[in-house]
Amino acid sequence: MGHLLKDLLAMGLALSLGMGAYSLPALAQDQTLKAARLAHEDGRYTEAIAILSRGLKARPHDAGMLRLRAEAYQYLGNLRQAEADLRTGLTASPADPNLLEGMGWLKLFQRDYVGAEAWLRRALDQDPEHAWARLNLAHALLLQARDAEAIALYCALLQTDIRETVGQSMSKDFARLRSQGISHPGFDTLPPKFTPVCGPGLIYPSECGFEPELPADR
Repeated sequence: MGHLLKDLLAMGLALSLGMGAYSLPALAQDQTLKAARLAHEDGRYTEAIAILSRGLKARPHDAGMLRLRAEAYQYLGNLRQAEADLRTGLTASPADPNLLEGMGWLKLFQRDYVGAEAWLRRALDQDPEHAWARLNLAHALLLQARDAEAIALYCALLQTDIRETVGQSMSKDFARLRSQGISHPGFDTLPPKFTPVCGPGLIYPSECGFEPELPADR
């Protein structure tokens, strides 16, 4: 009877979660990733690493956790461990676009801009709409002095769902690259051009060749 009760309770839980219900380990994994993301977003990278390390004991090849832990290590300056995490994930999931994008982002920190471009193009082969891979590819081209190609990619992002945050994302990324001693004149001049101004709506940079976007009627 005890076993039957356990089975019924498990069945009831599954039904309450829906036909495509997560298993309990998967739910715990989601909670681990959520807690780690909150710590990561707050800049508590050491805490995020500790949370993810506990989760990875159960699922050592989990792509999402490895990608996030790699970036936490990266922001703490441990580029070797960051790369080790990404390569662990790619061994199990060689076509995962987030891991491929993560490796491209890491290569920028390692000043391997050609390598970064190659990894990011691989990510885009898997997911052509991957916004962060497209943004980081533009950074890689900019740092190879291929400014016109980079600006074309930045401009293309203004026609996507992240158009209103392109300038803000550029500023954050450029600040992180600067922290590694990496610089480019565009780090100062480009973000303001891609940042919406309050009131008139998003005005496209002249380099993009787009018509200004009119504010929506209210």
